[in-house]
Amino acid sequence: MGVKQSIPPLRVWLILLAPLLPLTFGLRDFAFIRSSPFSDVLITYYPNFIYLRESIASWRTIPLWSPFIFSGYPFFASPLSGLWYPPGWLGLILPLPLAFNLLILAHFLWGGAGVYVLARVEGLGERGALLSALIWETLPKLLLHYGAGHLTLVYSLAWTPWLLAAEALWPRLVPTILALTFLATPQWAGYAFALWLGWSLRHALRTGRLKAIPKWMAQTVWKVGIAILLTCPLLIPLLEYTSLSTRSSLAPSDVLIYSLPPAYILGFFFPLPQPFHEFFIYPGAVAVILAISAGRSLFWGALALAGAVWALGENLPGAYLIASLPGVSLVRVPSRGIFLTSMALALLAGEGVEALIAGASGRALKRARLSFVAIPAFGLALAWGLWAIGNETALWVLWGAAAFSLTAFFAWMLTRSGSARYWALLAAFSVAEALALGFIWLEFLPAETCLKERAEVAQFLANQPKPFRIYSPSYVIPQQTAALYGLEMANGVDPLHLESYARFMEEATGIPYRRYSVTIPPMGEREDPFTANVGYVPDPRRLGLLNVKYVVSAFPLEVEGLEERARFGEVRVYENLYVLPRAWVQDPDKPLGAEVRPVSYWEWSPNRIRLKAEGPGLLIVSEVAYPGWEGYVDGEKRPIEVVGGVLRGLRLEAGEHEVEMRFSPRSLKVGLAGGILGLLLLAIPPLEAFGRR
Repeated sequence: MGVKQSIPPLRVWLILLAPLLPLTFGLRDFAFIRSSPFSDVLITYYPNFIYLRESIASWRTIPLWSPFIFSGYPFFASPLSGLWYPPGWLGLILPLPLAFNLLILAHFLWGGAGVYVLARVEGLGERGALLSALIWETLPKLLLHYGAGHLTLVYSLAWTPWLLAAEALWPRLVPTILALTFLATPQWAGYAFALWLGWSLRHALRTGRLKAIPKWMAQTVWKVGIAILLTCPLLIPLLEYTSLSTRSSLAPSDVLIYSLPPAYILGFFFPLPQPFHEFFIYPGAVAVILAISAGRSLFWGALALAGAVWALGENLPGAYLIASLPGVSLVRVPSRGIFLTSMALALLAGEGVEALIAGASGRALKRARLSFVAIPAFGLALAWGLWAIGNETALWVLWGAAAFSLTAFFAWMLTRSGSARYWALLAAFSVAEALALGFIWLEFLPAETCLKERAEVAQFLANQPKPFRIYSPSYVIPQQTAALYGLEMANGVDPLHLESYARFMEEATGIPYRRYSVTIPPMGEREDPFTANVGYVPDPRRLGLLNVKYVVSAFPLEVEGLEERARFGEVRVYENLYVLPRAWVQDPDKPLGAEVRPVSYWEWSPNRIRLKAEGPGLLIVSEVAYPGWEGYVDGEKRPIEVVGGVLRGLRLEAGEHEVEMRFSPRSLKVGLAGGILGLLLLAIPPLEAFGRR
């Protein structure tokens, strides 16, 4: 396939763009799944980009450290920071959430175009490739993850078909696309890498049989090596952060979280009511009917089966043993294996429609006609049975049965006439069904509505003298509201947090940290986040060490040292009488927080803290200690001590001192050096040619 043929023509781009136009009406709003009040875009990405913009505008610097959750954390090492994925930088320019929605839709389109190119590489004609692309870019599960706010997952999925296509068309681009897949989100990179490895081996065997294996292995090592170098700016800091975080001790049950319940496999044949995005697997009637009735590729058939089997996770024999193996945590959340199945079904459907257009005969025709009858009949029988016992799922099973019946009719007519009209009807129905489900399950809320939640509480706190932190035992002040009002939190929501901080907060909050959680303090999955952790008693003195001046709770806290200062409906604001300043000096031989002397001057910026303090004693800064923080006293470099397990300390002699703490992490320097080396290896043709040989 030539390069010119591999680039989709304008008409293909326009056809792929058309299904996305209905989604543009909510460009200035936040997307949600109707059954969920939360979105990762709102909770995580919006606050991160607000902070990025503020840092660049106010301090003229790219922030490496963030103070807004967990009493400070390494912003540069977080995959969710938005620092390392260049296409995502659009969020720094355009208004939010407009930038996020444009990026999502652009990646839907890009992913669809990638499947089109991949289908052409697989030998499909334009009609089959277009159908495959339309199925993939409007995949209902993809739309639900959009509603869940999984911004970077959508980015990474969009690059996956291009990764496979590049192996055949533009091998030199494979390391770059591998790197972009990882930089978008490491959460999908493990799946994408495994798929690419299998597909590239298959491609090598098809072109050169067994004698191609040594060459394939050498090229694979070369490509993966350069890809690793290109990802180093994120990879090296992330490895350091992960090794110090609660993710380093994931139990097999944490790796296998959100394993697909076996009964949900029926979800291939009808949409599930009240969908949970991780368990929603319905790919649409057109994808299933055409893939089963006339799909031919053994590779894509095996991938469809493998993705579905892996999605079962903990329900498989030996799953916990597999989950304990090194590297398996890279493919955490097994139910996302359904994306592999969905891509395979999309390509099999493209093969199927072309086989039907060409005119099936003999055994192939019998298989197709049997599928056209058996699948709708199964759906109708299941719907009747559920209706008879009064199960509310019956209506959705009936939806599936009706969709399969209509699809089977169009496909049957296609086998008889071969008319392009029925191909167009199949493509149109696939898009229509996906968008109908999308608009049933998704809702778009104005930014003003989303950002004013608990605004009166946040405004009250923002009017108090700073600096200070706030703490809530439940999800009372949303993270986006706190970011908008410049409030720093001792609690927070993020997949990564330091093990030492989680243990410190376990003592400070009284809430046990029994297993991995994305929140500090942890909240039960079945609890109402607004009232979670009722009955646990915080320790105001321990919270005071973190400069927590206010505790915000949706339920009363009868604790010595906490005095109620304001009430907003059910929300109570307590002042912590044991709060300590952001930095202080004390006798190192006395208990932490005893007889403190506040510093005389304090100046904070994202990567640097300047202050003046009177010695002798131990200067303590109430921010989390982390590798890369360097201390300077009167211009002389001094080692930073970890105090109380989490805070930073510097020894001071008698007299007044000018103190500076700079964040200059070695992991970032090593990572940037690796990234530059990767770019150089890509840019030097002789070396790249050596890698091909």
